[in-house]
Amino acid sequence: GILAVSPWHIMLSRAAFEANVATFFIVLGIFLFFYSLRTKPILLPLAVISLVSAMYTFNSSRIVVPILGLFLVCAFYKKLLKHIKISLFSFILGIVIVLPVLLFMTSSQAKLRFNEVNIFTDIGIIDRTNQEIKNDNNSSFSKIIHNRRLAYGIEYVHHYLDNLAPQFLFIKGDGNPKFSIQDVGQLYIWEIPFFIAGIFLLFRKKGPNWWIVPIWLLVGIIPAGFARETPHALRIESSLPTFQIVTAIGL
Repeated sequence: GILAVSPWHIMLSRAAFEANVATFFIVLGIFLFFYSLRTKPILLPLAVISLVSAMYTFNSSRIVVPILGLFLVCAFYKKLLKHIKISLFSFILGIVIVLPVLLFMTSSQAKLRFNEVNIFTDIGIIDRTNQEIKNDNNSSFSKIIHNRRLAYGIEYVHHYLDNLAPQFLFIKGDGNPKFSIQDVGQLYIWEIPFFIAGIFLLFRKKGPNWWIVPIWLLVGIIPAGFARETPHALRIESSLPTFQIVTAIGL
């Protein structure tokens, strides 16, 4: 119900962005994964197909899905080993159908798009660190604390956290009018107390597989941290269902 009236979801779904389709496949894939482990292992290949389909749909999913998949496999490897034949078949199936998208990711076309938007091609950061080292007379200590790799790491953290800013989530939303109606945040302001309560209850009660929600939320934001333009509602849409789940728990 909360997702149905979410300004974030309504805006992106009505505009028919590919990210919305990718989010559907991720939700379906995770649902089928848990359902297959609990009752019908035969559905495990469908879970894999759904998750890989998300990778074909939107760029951010090519980072989110493998990381989420790794968490799921590591957490439930004992259950997967109980159904070794279907698990092995699902693994091989996933490798086969993901190969084309992996080959595309190494192509010049994919690299061109990544270079256009990622923070690591911003030479301004290198110029700034070199100037700071020069200001310190090229001292060894300055070369350590103003190392360009450290600077890029700090830049990534800043860009990542931009997507969790209250101003973005609850007040103004994405600055790009294509991704936000501007008058409200990505979430409604009345959701704040329920969202906070949901976080508290989630970590306090720790129900079955409770950890997947915060992991999913945090992993869903990882791709947006690489981008120069932040916060970005479209690039983190794969984490959208988790915000609604946490709010629903609090409600």
